Amino acid sequence: MTRKTDDIIIIIDRMLRNISDPPTMGSIMRQLNEVPGISVTRDMLRRYIERIERGLPNGITIVRQPIVSTDLQRRKEGRVTLRYSQVPPIPHLTTDENALLTNMHLLYQSVSNLPWLPQVRQLMEQMNLADSESNATPRCLFLDSGAVSIRDKRSMRHLGDLFDAALRRYSVAITYHPFDGDTRVHEVSVLAVKQDERFWYAAVLNEKSLLRAQADGQWPFFWLAIDRIEKVTLSNQPYLTTEVNWDEYFGQVVGITNPYNKPIEKVRLLVYGAMREYLQAAPLHSTQQTLPRPDLPDEPLEVTLLVKDNHELRNLISSLMSSVVVLAPPQLANWQQEVLNTTRQRITTTLNKQ
Repeated sequence: MTRKTDDIIIIIDRMLRNISDPPTMGSIMRQLNEVPGISVTRDMLRRYIERIERGLPNGITIVRQPIVSTDLQRRKEGRVTLRYSQVPPIPHLTTDENALLTNMHLLYQSVSNLPWLPQVRQLMEQMNLADSESNATPRCLFLDSGAVSIRDKRSMRHLGDLFDAALRRYSVAITYHPFDGDTRVHEVSVLAVKQDERFWYAAVLNEKSLLRAQADGQWPFFWLAIDRIEKVTLSNQPYLTTEVNWDEYFGQVVGITNPYNKPIEKVRLLVYGAMREYLQAAPLHSTQQTLPRPDLPDEPLEVTLLVKDNHELRNLISSLMSSVVVLAPPQLANWQQEVLNTTRQRITTTLNKQ
């Protein structure tokens, strides 16, 4: 297929997956003909839809449902909605990794509309395994500790579209509203989607980020929180890519931000109380090592990590502040002392004014 044919099929496929507002032949034609360089007739559109139907796996069809209307003439003219129909309701995908990688739009549709069903979680975990073992396709899905968290419905709304863009390598326009700024549109190529805790993030790049990386020695991509995305549409920009060793990237940090020029350091923590058993059962990082310290009061557990000092690490320590003392590195231990001193001063000031 030519690149133009690929673009047309991508647009049709995305519209057919819109369960909340199923398209008609006319609405599909209008959207296609708005794209520069694309012009289709109704007969051409029928052939494209037939081509998509022939490529669907068993149990998936495109249904044509007449629009409910008292205008019988309009119904005679064939005004129908089109959408994918799944039999059974959750699509059955073979465990063959190539089939999983090829037919991901079925999974996206399920995730978008049935985000809490356990079958969807199983499909995503299956996909993560195939993605990590496949030699044919660069890896672009990363789950948190090998399990799927889909509690955040806002993230799931656009996850499928972004993963589809990363997998099939086409650019998208993302309308993004950061928590501390104004809404803007990023025309980007999606490299990967990553789950961290219960939230999802997309690693994206564009020409500006590539040029900035060359000038400043930074990573060529940047992260967008998927729950902050308002809209995802197809972009006419070429798909850009860059080589990233994701296992190495995530292996150096807690979370997703990897400060480019910071060194990996030995982080030493003393952990007290019930948190000792918890961190032994649920390590903070893959490099975690533990050592009981019966020589110290209250017999803490010494936890060692080999990671970079980043925002997520400090947030993690903040969430454990009542149970953790930072021993090293020095700047992290000093930061904890500053946070505790500031908190103590605020509490004292507030209580004295009451």
